[in-house]
Amino acid sequence: DKLCVSQTDEQLKQRGIESLAAFLNHSWCMLVLYSDVYLRKLWTVYELATYLLLFPRGSLLVKPVYLPLFVFATMLVTFAFNYAYPCLRYLACHFLPHEGSAHLTRHASLEIVDFTLPLPFVVGYVFLHRYWAYHRSQIKKQVRHFSIHSAICTCERDRKTVEESIVSITRALEITAPDTT
Repeated sequence: DKLCVSQTDEQLKQRGIESLAAFLNHSWCMLVLYSDVYLRKLWTVYELATYLLLFPRGSLLVKPVYLPLFVFATMLVTFAFNYAYPCLRYLACHFLPHEGSAHLTRHASLEIVDFTLPLPFVVGYVFLHRYWAYHRSQIKKQVRHFSIHSAICTCERDRKTVEESIVSITRALEITAPDTT
């Protein structure tokens, strides 16, 4: 928003804030690059609230900013397993004792390798998916509890303008009564 709305000229800033609904009205979808501060900042809450008022059933795409990291970590764990498993199995086949020795048979040793080798990778996958599930639950929690009144605002003068703009939009869409403040 700092790039789209003037930060130095108060009149241009006011017009930019009041025009946000007009810009969004010409959008066919909204992409949200979500982080844990998204629903805490006045401007992002204002954009989201305006879009949802204009298009209650609109195409809202929410992509967490950590999603690429999650995908990369999953690919890394998969690659490591697909590389390490055949290598370690090969080593086990060639360096484990042969049949008839006092130690475990080769077959029993390979069964141990087949059982234990995937465990660290399974733990890695479980950790990644728990991380993903935790962040999804945090997003849902923030959505349930977000409020424009508690949003962070670097310039408190903007809060009044934003709140008035939302009231104006809800009046224009006949969501609230004309005398709503």
